[in-house]
Amino acid sequence: MQFADVEARKVFRAYVFPCLDGMVPRPMSEPEIRELRRGYPLHRLDEDIENKYFSRPAGRCAETAKRMGKDVIDVDAVRQYFFFEHDRYVDTVFCRVWPGVVCNIKEKDEGHAIVATQYWTRSRRTELVKGVQEGNVVTVHRAFISEIVDKETADEITGARATVPCL
Repeated sequence: MQFADVEARKVFRAYVFPCLDGMVPRPMSEPEIRELRRGYPLHRLDEDIENKYFSRPAGRCAETAKRMGKDVIDVDAVRQYFFFEHDRYVDTVFCRVWPGVVCNIKEKDEGHAIVATQYWTRSRRTELVKGVQEGNVVTVHRAFISEIVDKETADEITGARATVPCL
């Protein structure tokens, strides 16, 4: 199954990128992983590389899209998989998608922001999302902010209030 459009592929990449280290075939050396990571900016990824390394999550997004009655993987199918179905297949302590609120953009540590979720407040990388600002409601996947979302989406993910006090 194909991605519906560039936006669906972009959202998929923003959620799959944080899992890069765990998805590449072994044995792959750390320098090879670093090289793959360097070549992975969202706008430059070769589709063949994506198919080689991320066929499992793409396949799971395709299954989700099919259950939703779709014949392509659109943004809604990608979000449905990563927000609600991803936990069935991964380590839910380290690889869960969490909604949170950006409390502070770290000026000293460029490319990082302090994000508060209902369970923790931590520094997260901002390189996958342009224009992150204090007060944005975001999703976090591993050490990265993956997407800016609306509060209703965040509430749906957790079933709890997305607005948490910034510490």
